[in-house]
Amino acid sequence: MDYSSGGNGSPTERAVISYAAKKNITKQELGNIELLLFQAKFITRCPSRVEDRFVNFNPGALTTEGIKLARKLANDGCSSLIIAL
Repeated sequence: MDYSSGGNGSPTERAVISYAAKKNITKQELGNIELLLFQAKFITRCPSRVEDRFVNFNPGALTTEGIKLARKLANDGCSSLIIAL
């Protein structure tokens, strides 16, 4: 995934949506995933909601716990999830 974020390790909204679209993930599913990751304290930003739709897809950066999870999943062979994060 190309973060194009000025080097701060946080993907742009365009990069997040493009990656999700390539994996056939809808914006609603993407919003739910980001919301769950934020609530679990794995990412630093929560998507905003307007009525019943998610907007502002940008998960921010991985937290310390998110990095631990990513490393564990990488060791267990889940590299595609690591790329998504």
